[in-house]
Amino acid sequence: MAVLMMVMSKAVHGQSSACPNATDILPCICKDSSYVAGFIELNCAGREINDLRTSQILDVLLSSTEATNLLGSAYFFNNLLTRVPNQVKFFPRLVNVTLNYNSIASLESGTFNFSSTVNYLGLDSNQISSIEPGAFQGYSIPSITVF
Repeated sequence: MAVLMMVMSKAVHGQSSACPNATDILPCICKDSSYVAGFIELNCAGREINDLRTSQILDVLLSSTEATNLLGSAYFFNNLLTRVPNQVKFFPRLVNVTLNYNSIASLESGTFNFSSTVNYLGLDSNQISSIEPGAFQGYSIPSITVF
């Protein structure tokens, strides 16, 4: 009965049942994806979150097998990030990652070792001055924006 009430509550508030408890990922929002049908998206855009909070939020999603397997889009643009969150490579169906308008300065080896084909990776309007060999390992990324 409690599980049914939780699922119904999430549906009423527009949150997918695959998403974790909303308070665990504040100030971000998790909902059914508008980009990839049948998936969820994590919207952290413009929330002024830093590296530590981003890591904590992604750890919450990784603690749920369903959320881990259904995350299709992650929006982190316009925040206070100084590095790419290590956890992004652990979401096997992630196809859209936006990290634009942060303060990311370097891309370390293995940073983008995705297990799926990412359709869009946005890195423009960062302070990238160093890209280590092997930063883009794994599957192809059809569209990368870096300005």
